[in-house]
Amino acid sequence: MSARTMPDVTVRHPAPIWRDRADVTLVSAFLLDGDIGWEELPARRIPHRPGDGSGVDRDVFEICCIPFFSEPEALGDIVIDAPEAPGLVAEIDERGDFTTIGVWAKDHAAADRIEDGLTSRGWPFERRGDLLVVARPSDRAGDGYQAFLDACVQAGEARWAN
Repeated sequence: MSARTMPDVTVRHPAPIWRDRADVTLVSAFLLDGDIGWEELPARRIPHRPGDGSGVDRDVFEICCIPFFSEPEALGDIVIDAPEAPGLVAEIDERGDFTTIGVWAKDHAAADRIEDGLTSRGWPFERRGDLLVVARPSDRAGDGYQAFLDACVQAGEARWAN
């Protein structure tokens, strides 16, 4: 089997931003250097919703982490899993209120400085090594998220991840 059907990359979230809400782990596929990888997405099961008229009721889930690689999922999105593969994200049912912005720090020290800046501002983020992803609330689009990360990139501390 090819790497496209048997991925060996699995990304986990050791400290999901909404870990207190999560009660299940979903998976989502992503491309990494041309190969498929899996990202485990901590989520909260939402009670059954009536089906779409097909006679099938579906479980829905709220994403409780800031995805590192999986797109287009984001923190707070309501997703539906695949009926033929429970736990595999099949589609987004309803968009949440967040956009994901990611940067790769140039090194561990730069990642620490960026993390300190995000923490001091109280912004929701997750970190995986030198990759930092920020959940920007849609109602706060102009409050400095982009400007702070732009400054990090301009200073050579990081490059855009997405």
